[in-house]
Amino acid sequence: MRAEGRASPRGTAPRRGLGRVPVAVRALVALHGLTLVLASVLFPTYRAPDESAHVDMVVAVAQGAGYPEVGQRRISQRVIDSFAVVGHVREGEAQPLRAADAPARGERPRFADLGPDVAGDVRQQMAAHPPLYYLLAAAALSGVTAVVPFTGDWSFDQVVGFLRLFSALVVLPLPLIAYLVAGRLGAPRPAAVTAAVLPLGVPQLTHVGASVNNDTLLVLLLGLLTLPTLAVARGDRSWRTAAVAGLLGGLALLTKGFALFVPLWLAAVYGLGVLRGAGWRGMTAGALSVATAVAVGGWWWIRNLVVHGTVQPAGLPGPPAPEGFTPDVGFWLPFYVERLSHRFWIEPNIVPDGAPPLHLLATLVVVMLCVAAFAGCRRTGQSPADLTVVLAPLAGLGGIVTFGAWRVYARTGTPFAIHGRYLYGAVVGIAVVGALGAFTLLGARSRRLPFVALAVVVVVQATAAGLALVTYWGPPGARGAAVLAWSPWPALFVVGALAGAVALVAWLVPAFLDGAAAQRSPQGAPRRRR
Repeated sequence: MRAEGRASPRGTAPRRGLGRVPVAVRALVALHGLTLVLASVLFPTYRAPDESAHVDMVVAVAQGAGYPEVGQRRISQRVIDSFAVVGHVREGEAQPLRAADAPARGERPRFADLGPDVAGDVRQQMAAHPPLYYLLAAAALSGVTAVVPFTGDWSFDQVVGFLRLFSALVVLPLPLIAYLVAGRLGAPRPAAVTAAVLPLGVPQLTHVGASVNNDTLLVLLLGLLTLPTLAVARGDRSWRTAAVAGLLGGLALLTKGFALFVPLWLAAVYGLGVLRGAGWRGMTAGALSVATAVAVGGWWWIRNLVVHGTVQPAGLPGPPAPEGFTPDVGFWLPFYVERLSHRFWIEPNIVPDGAPPLHLLATLVVVMLCVAAFAGCRRTGQSPADLTVVLAPLAGLGGIVTFGAWRVYARTGTPFAIHGRYLYGAVVGIAVVGALGAFTLLGARSRRLPFVALAVVVVVQATAAGLALVTYWGPPGARGAAVLAWSPWPALFVVGALAGAVALVAWLVPAFLDGAAAQRSPQGAPRRRR
């Protein structure tokens, strides 16, 4: 019997439809948005991974420069000259920004005021990536400046601020996607709501989600792709689902090379269906899905192979390893695990020296929760195969990241290209499986799980925000004023976001209380007073 044809068990999240999404999840999406907005001004301009290179690419595409071949473009001198205006340094350690040093808002230059648009001395490594994110961001920028008055005179930091908000909008639905995936699995309601909470508990994901970079689009697309792949694993053999999965997979392939595992993921879930008795229809639908993905986005990588002789040309090749260098796996592997874990959870620059390795503890907790989810499948009503499908992006991304980082180390003798953000495409699966594991461990107390998760998220995000304030803004006692002075947007924008966040937390508490009351009722509805 097809899984989608079954009614949802009592006390579980709905399997489909946005109309049944509880108010707590809608509030979590809004809270996620406000957190992203605040992060977009909490970190100074260009203080995000490769942000200046991403900005240069978006602005160039918006100005009609076309998409360059690998190695053909260098970052515009305008972008490089803008570093000094916002206190960003190319080499060395930047000093905390003070309110007194902020340029007056009306005196901040536009990109066009920073001199001629000529090539600088920094290679544009983003040309090694497919163009989808840059095309969409450039279209958003061009559309706004063409329609909204006064935006054509935006200073360059306001352009960066807008592009940060564009990225934030891209990753905004993550809590909702996690909830819907949990619902499709038939997860109990507290576990499904907790799955929506957990993406907010990764400060570095918030930071990356509120900066200009193409990781955001890949995170969204892989999260969305989890829905149809899980439907296929649970019995859906429709042509529509196959086409949707192929389209999402193809768009992911047009975003970053980390999506190269997608065709294998699609083939595997349809192969699982064949093993479960789907027959020829399942095989045909699987072929359609994989073919659609290759047609929509695979052509980019095939072209790379033809034109450049490799699937993924290096944006920044790096110097060769010293003569006589031999890769040492005993050194590299522990270094890789520690660095990847650290950069998954939080920006290393804001963590003081000597701080306890809480990122390793957090990683260990997540691993334990995932193990508990598999061990408790019988209690929560999922199958190990379905949980494996949901976690497949973690395996695919992890394999590609590990292979690429090792190859760079072996070629250059330097261990780099190790970034936790490369795994964020798996955050939906991690949140869902982790929430199921926590539900299994809490047992009879599981209805309190969303409260516990939300409390942890608030503490983690507040701590990370405090560390960012100390690192990037000064002096002590005037850090808030420095953020407002350097922000590309009026102070009212930030104050309004803070007030909205406080009001939203007040809204979340009764929403979670209603959810807990519904869980205690035998019919899955709040108890009525007699």
